[in-house]
Parts: sequence; C-alpha cells; structure tokens
Amino acid sequence: IFFRMSMEGLEPRNGIGYDIADNGSEHSMSLRNGSGYGVVGSYGTRHMRSLTAGSLDPGALRDDLRESSCLLIKPSKVGSASIMSCSINLCNTILGAGILGLPHAFAECGIVLGLSLFAFAGILSATGLHLLSACARAVPDGSFNVMADLTVPTLKVLADLAVALKCFGVGTSYLIVIGDVMPDACRTLFCSDDNPHCALDFPLSLLTDRRLWILVFSVTCVAGLVCFKKLDALRATSALSLMMMVYVCCMIVAYAWIPQLDPCAGMGDDCKGDIYITPPHNPFAILKVIPIFIFGYTCHQNTFTLVNELKRPTQSRCDTFIILAVSTCCLFYFVVAFSGYHTYGSNVAKDIIAAYPNTKFLAVGRIGLAFNMAFSYPLQCHPCRNSVSVLVTGEPAQYLDDRVFYTITFCILVLSVGISMAVHDLGLVLGLVGATGSTTISYILPGLFYTQYFEEWHFMKGMAYAMVVMGAIMMPVMVTLCFMGGGE
Repeated sequence: IFFRMSMEGLEPRNGIGYDIADNGSEHSMSLRNGSGYGVVGSYGTRHMRSLTAGSLDPGALRDDLRESSCLLIKPSKVGSASIMSCSINLCNTILGAGILGLPHAFAECGIVLGLSLFAFAGILSATGLHLLSACARAVPDGSFNVMADLTVPTLKVLADLAVALKCFGVGTSYLIVIGDVMPDACRTLFCSDDNPHCALDFPLSLLTDRRLWILVFSVTCVAGLVCFKKLDALRATSALSLMMMVYVCCMIVAYAWIPQLDPCAGMGDDCKGDIYITPPHNPFAILKVIPIFIFGYTCHQNTFTLVNELKRPTQSRCDTFIILAVSTCCLFYFVVAFSGYHTYGSNVAKDIIAAYPNTKFLAVGRIGLAFNMAFSYPLQCHPCRNSVSVLVTGEPAQYLDDRVFYTITFCILVLSVGISMAVHDLGLVLGLVGATGSTTISYILPGLFYTQYFEEWHFMKGMAYAMVVMGAIMMPVMVTLCFMGGGE
C-alpha cells in the first residue's frame, strides 16, 4: 500500500495515515492502516524536508526510500508502562551482587579516582541507553536482532548470541549467589555455637545445603516470574527487590558510621587499613578493578522492551527514566563503596558482606540479598529468551504461541538451575562472558546501530562513533585482564 501510494501519487485514504517523529537530528516515519501493520523508516534532516504534516511528495519520497531502511512490522499494543515503572525495572537490572565488590574496587583506586570512575561509567552507560532508545523509537517493536538486520546484517546472529549468553550467564550467577548466602544465613540464625554447621542435627543440616536453597527459590520465586511476557508486569517485584537492596546498603552504612556496630572496634590495625584520597597502588591494580566500574551499569539488553512498553515513548520521557535509573544506581554505588571502604580501609575484602561478623542483623541482609537475586533473575531471562527465540524460531518471543514460549522459558531456567547446583564458581567463564558480551551490548552495538541508522551528522552521532571505538579497545583489554586475574 505504501509503495503504491508513493509510485502513483495517491494521497493517504481509506484509513491509511502516516506519523512523523522529529527529535532534532533523529527522525522516524511510520505509516498505519486498518490492518495494524506499518512501514517505518529512518530519515536524516535532508530526507525529512520532503515530508510535512499535511502533505506527501510522492516523487521525493520514492527517491528517499531507495536510501532509507524500511521494514514491514506488526506493532504490538500501545505501551502502558510509566516512567517510574521503567526506571525501577532498569534499576533492578543494574543493581546486583556486583555491588558487594565495589568497596574493594574503590579501595584500589582511592576516593577521588573511584568517584570519578563511578561518574564516568554512569555517563557512558546513559549514553549507550540513549542511543538504543533513539533506535527503539525509530523502529517500533524493535530489538537487537531487528536493528542488526537493518544496519549491520552480518552481525545479526552475533548480536542475539551476545545477548543470550551474557544474560544467561548473569542469571545463573544470581542463582549461585542464592546458594552461597542462604546457608550462611541459616547457620547464623539456627545453628548453635557448639555446632556451628548444624552437622549433628539432621533437619537443620538440610538448611545449610546450597542446592536446596537454589531449588527452593527457583520453584517458589523465579519460576512464576519468568512466565510474564512484559517487563512492566515485574514492576512490583522489582520495587520489592530494590527495597531488599536498600536494606543491604543501610546495613553496610550502619557498620561504617555507627560506632557501636564497628566491626574493627578494639581489633587494632590488622582489621582496618589506611584510607587514601589518591590511588594507593600501582596502575595495574587499578586496571584490574576498572571492569567492576564499567560493567556495574550493564542493563542495555532490556532497553528495547522498556521503550516499547513505555506510555508515550518520546525521547524526553525515555531519557527521563534512563537518567533517573542510572543516577540512582550511581548514588547507591558510591554510598556502598565509600561506606565499606571507610569500615575496613585498604584491608577491605573483595566480598564486603563476607567480612562482617555473623550476626542476625547480617543474616537478614543475606536473606534480603537472596530475594534480590531471585527477583532480578526474570530481568535477565526476558532478553535471553527473546534472543534464543529469534535464533531458534526466527521470531521474537512475544509472537510465539504459549507452548513454544513456555518451553523455551523453562529450558533456560532448568539449564540455569542445573549449572548453578553443579558448580560453586563460574569466575573465568562469567568474566569472559562479561568482557565480550557486556562490551558488545553496552558499547559496540549501540554505537553501530545509531551511526548506521541515522544519517545526519550531529553531536550524538559523534558520541556513537566514540562508543564503538571505546568498545573495540575495551574488549581485548578486558579479556586479557580476565585471564590474568582468573575471572575474578
């Protein structure tokens, strides 16, 4: 219908119309008709001059179409998610168990450099999210697969593979964390001083079995949540998950600033080291912890879904939930990192929660962390399932019938549970997945999509090129550091 209109000079009629979205140098046009299908394309400023709100120049449009990316799609229902809902889900995607390693990374860098790295990594993350959100607005119901097909078709399979492996690896690590923290919490709450591991008490000894807790959380919490097809349906559990993380942060702050809770009180210099304003160690030590800052904001895999579900997804509304989420997480990170560093100084452990005394206060924090991991797993499963669906069936997960949808979902969950129960540590594997997958998703692909899709040169296009170059440099460096550090 669209091409016939442009070739024959027909004006839109019989329920056919077109929408033009203008956001500076980022433009998109979509046509709509009674069937619910639309043709969308991206045009630079030069192309958009032939289109006005009340007229259509068939000749100019026909020429423009030869140079533009067009795709026949079937848009889903109009988004209904609020800015707050999208921001909460994005926050919950960002925040994870990695927050427990931030005090150690902060200690290696010193206060000034550590704070600068938090801000720098947050700005880079927000930039990548903006680039992806602009692409998501230009291509309704878009995804990494769709954008790769429009811009760099040779990377289409690689894009979905990177998303699937990265999200599956992170989700599996969440289950491993559950298996690590719950037995420790149970030992503190239920085991006596004479029998600290509950080894002599059969019913209680089950509570210290990590495999039991992985299975319990997977069945009672995770299995139901991964069945939702929309991220907006997870807003309540994401909010609850953030509350759990707030408790963990408050616990770390309390140990740092309440004298009665100071774990180093009366223990001498062996407990608390020095606090440095500038970097205390050699550059290699700083280089080793930089990935903790960089990958601490990885959440880009859910950008397309969040924009598609957002009510009235203008660029300003997209940027609002992005900035709100990233700035909130940056504040979380700095408070936790500085408080943990203040507690132990240069002697801070790589896992801050493992350094605290085993009290009931800490046990509740460990349980809260386990629930945070369980409620965060669906946010990793959602993009993983969508990419697996595209790789296996050729269709996004949202268009699958229920039988295939739930089959893929539970195959991912069962495989993830099996791996987490069989192994205690995926350090090197997860490190490699993060160094390659996270760099690809957060830096290289957003920049490539944006530079190839939007034609006019402007500031954000320059930033997009910079993101691609930065990602290409970071990946081999991160992989090298991963092998040198054993994946830690």
